[in-house]
Order: sequence, then structure tokens, then C-alpha cells
Amino acid sequence: MTFENVIFLKYIKILIRVFLIFLILFFIWRINDKPTSTTFPNFLFHEDGQKIYDIEPSSISIIVITQSNIDFRNYEIPLNSMMCYATHYGYKFEILDFFKNTTIPILCPQEDFFFARHCALYYYLKDNQNTTRYVFTLDADIGVINPYKRLEEYLPINENEDIVFTQRTFTHEIAASPNIIKNTLKSRQFLYDWSQYFYKTPSSFHGSDNGALLQLFVDKFGHERLNDKKKECDFIYEIIKNWNDFINYSICTEAINYESGDTLTDPEAIIFNNSIRVWRRLPFKSWVRDIWSTNSKWCFKDFLLHGMKMNTLGSRSHVFGKWKNPFSSLIYNHSICKSNEFYKLWDYKLDYLSSNKEITENLNKLSDKVSNEFSNSKFSNITYNNGSLPFDNNVYVASAWYENNLVKILYVTHKNSQQSYFKLIKIKEFTNEKSNYKSFLGLINKENFKPYQHLIKKEVITSSKLNLIVCTKVLTNFDNINKLIVFIDYWFRHDVSKIYIYVNSISEKIISVLEEFNIKYGNKIKIIYWSNLPYNYEKDKYRNPNFDRNYHFDELAKNDCILRSRNNAQFVVIPALDQEIKTLSFNGSLIKTLDYYKKVNYNTSIFGLEIKNSYTIPKENKKEDNFTPLGDLLHIYLPSRYDIFKKNNLTVIENKKMYVEHVSFYYFYNLSSYKINYVYPNIPWTRDTLMRSNNSWTILNAK
Repeated sequence: MTFENVIFLKYIKILIRVFLIFLILFFIWRINDKPTSTTFPNFLFHEDGQKIYDIEPSSISIIVITQSNIDFRNYEIPLNSMMCYATHYGYKFEILDFFKNTTIPILCPQEDFFFARHCALYYYLKDNQNTTRYVFTLDADIGVINPYKRLEEYLPINENEDIVFTQRTFTHEIAASPNIIKNTLKSRQFLYDWSQYFYKTPSSFHGSDNGALLQLFVDKFGHERLNDKKKECDFIYEIIKNWNDFINYSICTEAINYESGDTLTDPEAIIFNNSIRVWRRLPFKSWVRDIWSTNSKWCFKDFLLHGMKMNTLGSRSHVFGKWKNPFSSLIYNHSICKSNEFYKLWDYKLDYLSSNKEITENLNKLSDKVSNEFSNSKFSNITYNNGSLPFDNNVYVASAWYENNLVKILYVTHKNSQQSYFKLIKIKEFTNEKSNYKSFLGLINKENFKPYQHLIKKEVITSSKLNLIVCTKVLTNFDNINKLIVFIDYWFRHDVSKIYIYVNSISEKIISVLEEFNIKYGNKIKIIYWSNLPYNYEKDKYRNPNFDRNYHFDELAKNDCILRSRNNAQFVVIPALDQEIKTLSFNGSLIKTLDYYKKVNYNTSIFGLEIKNSYTIPKENKKEDNFTPLGDLLHIYLPSRYDIFKKNNLTVIENKKMYVEHVSFYYFYNLSSYKINYVYPNIPWTRDTLMRSNNSWTILNAK
């Protein structure tokens, strides 16, 4: 070997040693200084590149409906991600807040916020028919994990599809949120009907709007041959006590949906009436999934993650819904969000990034567990009935009132019932909305009523000279104690003579408060129990009538109040609990003002007061806003002049003299001198079982 070769090999060995030393040092550095977060370019999310869509992004709205913006800090992470995402792609992003938008609670008076939010969306769509084609309804705790996915990917597949829902991954429910709404007349009506189901919910553990959505699907799309199964689901719905019972109810309704919906056109979905699609609980069919369902891990196939509340972040106190933050940071910056480098705001923790395969397998395990639970449950069994169920032929009497030789009967019947059962002289039908059960006021001779009078509970109301009687609307699943306290306090400060509280279902604590207030105000408060229609699942062959009517026959209750006050009061008013009358004459005296208008309008039987179109937040030294009427009127009845069978003259009082305002924020001291803070016009479902009124109806035509 030559000298040159020896030198060359020596240098090669030195270079190899240096390289190995460098490699070892590099790996040591990588181990000690491994990056914990990073951002990702587009190609990792989209294998085929970005698609081009033929819909204007500005015609797509992302809507989040909240009860109060004071809780926004609890949703800082998801809201920041959603605002940036919408800003970049040009979608409209709006938060409909019940406390900030003071008209929404007036238009949507459901006491449960979860129902009222669907009503709010109904009005949003109605007001934006010309600009909004689609709405993605999201909860405030839903955030964007993958900013490269587009909303357009999830729009309805067929032109005639109006709404897209998804099955929940870990339960048998159809998820109330999220959903995709095409802005059509049919979709808006569906939302409104859904919101009105608040008045049909039982007083048990009912699952709020999620349980009502299942009932709504059964009512709208359930085949007639499944009427026996519907009866079974109704029965379970009324007696639910806990989540296990609710699971049984969900399985029962899911069985009906599988039988009634189209499961053949698309095996990955259930399609109802060719207009509503429900995606099955398959991985990534939904645009949203729960972050905690995979222990906060995610993959590139994910889009939106649900459950990002700050109060459950890494929480030990929350067994359900706790999660870990997959972001190192995510701060909203408008200028960056508009740029092509917007994705750099999504700074991920690498520990939570998983493979598509692993996440898919985990989600499939959850889905398989739910499917097996359904298959093994007795509540998934389907039985078919022969023909239609018999209709209800009962006559349900609420009350009867004697006037000279005549009797006025307030009653309810099925629309197909025999209306000739009573020998009525006159009849007046009350209709809130489409329903198979109608309410009536009938006029009958006292002699013809004798065969029935012994069946009806008697209540003697002595004549007395009272100025003003106030009645509530029928309180249903009512638990907002502060709202009721404010209502009672306000009216007794305005010299009300008596308050009738019409009750269907309320909490025990409200009963206690009413008893306390009744003592304070000298027995001037009386509860009128206004129950569900009586029904026996085992004996009655027809379907439960309480799921086949709207409201709780409020028009009957109104006329019951007026007839109850006929010989006692000059004036009767039936306001909402948050309505207060503003009187601008006679030093603010409501009674003196009404007395004046009664004298100068001697033919009037109803006064109408215009209603302000937004909530008032009382503050000291607050200047009056310009009055803008809502379009509706609050009626004040003169019971001695009012006759339902005759034309009643209405006089609308000038709003410069009197008008009605809604109050949503109030401080005052109650009997025990502690401060009551009444902020919200409605409250979310508390999961408590409420007290249901004992039967208040008399059945006169049972067969």
C-alpha cells in the first residue's frame, strides 16, 4: 500500500468518526429538545387538493345561540377558532344571544332555553331568506381542529333535502346540535314545531329538546302501522326517571325511525319524507364529534370537535366531558385569518395527533357498542298493529259556569268526537295551532245540564268588589323561581286584588314560595291546577292525547279566568310573567287610569296595550327609549262586559298613556330579605322531576 493510500484511509476514518460523533450529538439534541407543537401545511389534510364549490360562502351562516354573553370566556378556544375559520373563507359567523338581543326572548317565550333556541333560529332564517341559503347550527363549545375542511363538503346531497342531522356516536339519540338547515319554508316550520314541543314535554326526566326531537320524528314520520309502538314510546317518555330510562326511550323511538325512514337509498343515512337526512353514527360522516370520545386525540380526517369548555379542561371534578387542549395556542387575529398563512394560528400539540386508522378504529368501537345495545334491547322490538287506533271519544270538561238559566262549559274533545253529545245552544272553538284536540266554550240550558252537574266539582265564588284580577298563563315545567317572585311583587305593588296562578307542572320550591307570599299578601294568591288530560296506558286503546295537542289549552284557561272573575273584578289581565305595564298618567296609578278609560269608553269590553319590541333592563335614572311597538297587544278584559259569543269592542290605548314592556333584569329583596338576581328570561333544563298537577278534568263521554 502506498503512502498516499495510507494517508487517505486515515482521513476517511477521521471523517467517519466526526460524522458519527455529530450524528450522536444530533440525536441527543433531538431527544432533549423535541418540538411539542407545530403547524401543518394544506397537503397533509387534503390528498386531492382543494375543491372549488359553486355556492357563495357568504350565503352560508355559522350560528351559535347562547343564553348570555357573560359566559363567553368559557368558550374562548372554540369561538376563536370558529371566528378565524369563518373570516378566512368568507362565511357569516353570528352569535344569537338571548341577553344581548332583547327581542328574541319576546318572540321565543319557551321557559327552557334549549327549546327557545330553535325558535330563535326560526326567526333568524325567516328574516334572512334573501341572503342566507344554509345555516350550520353549532354549540358554543364546538371548535375547528382542521381549518382546511370546508362547510360546503357537508351540505345536503339532494336538492330537496332541507335538514341534515346526525346520530350521536355514543347514544341512541338524533343529535339536537349540530345540524344543517337549508333556508326553506319546510325547514323553518320544522324548527318552529320543535320549539313548541316544550309545551308537550312531560314533567319527568325528559331530555329537553333532545328527547322532544325523538318524539317529533315519531309524530311526523312514524308509520300508522306502528301506532302500538308509538303508544309504548309515549308511555316510557312520561315515566322517565334517569338516564337509563332515557336510553330505553331513545331505543324505542330509534326502532320506529328505522322502520319509518328510508334506509335503502343511502345505507349510511336514514332519510325521512325525502327531505330530512340523518347520518348514521359512522366515523367522519358527521362534521362534528366529541373531543373526549378519543381522549382528546384527533386525526387529519377530523373537522370540528365538540366539548371544548374551559370549565371541563383537564378537570378532575367532571367525570363526563373532560378533555385536554390539543392546541399550544390559538388566538384570533383578524389580519392573519384573512391571509394565506391563517393556518399558522392552529399551533398543535403533537402528542394529541393520531393516525386516521387509530381514530377510525376507536370511533367504530363506540358505534358498535351502541348498535349491540340496540339489538339486545327489548325496546327495539317492533310489533305491527292491524289498522288504525281508535280515536278518543271522550269529552273533557275543565269547568262549567252558571249564569241565570244558562251554563257555560269549557271542554276539550278530539276533532272526530261527537260534538252533538251536549244539547248546545252555541259553541265557540279555540285553536292555537293544528292539533287533533280542540278546545271549546259551549252554551247549554241549565235544565239540559242537570244530568252532568253532579259529576263536576263545585266551587263557590262569592261576589265581591275587586278592582283588578291577574291570571298567569298555564305554567308548564316551570322552575324559574326568581321570575315568578318578580311577577308577584310587581303586581301587588300595583294594587292587584287577586292573582290566580294556573299550574300544570312546577317545582316544589315554587309551591313553598307561593305559600309564603300568600300569607304575606293576605290570601290573595290562589293556585288553579290545570292538569294533563287523564290517560291510562293499559286501559285506553287510543294514543295518549297529551302528545296530540298544542300548549295546555291556554285559551280555555284564559276564559276560565275571565268567567271566574265575572262577578268580582272590574278588570282582568293575563300577562306573561315578564310583562309589566308602564302607566304615564294619573301619577302612574294603573287602577285610576283604567277607571278613566272605562268611563269614557262605555261600549268597550277589551282594552289593548301595545307591547314594546325589546326587553327593558331597569337601571337608576334611566331615560326612556323611543317606543317601538312589537305589533301584538296585551288585552285587559272587562268581565262584566265581555261575552265570547258576541262581538267585543276593542279600544287600543295610546302608547303615550300606557304600554307594556318586558323586563329581563331585576334586583329586589324578598320576604327573607335576601337579594334575588333575576337575569334570564328562560333557563336550561335542570333535569329535575317537577310536580305534576293532579287530574283537573271531568270525563263526561267515556266509552
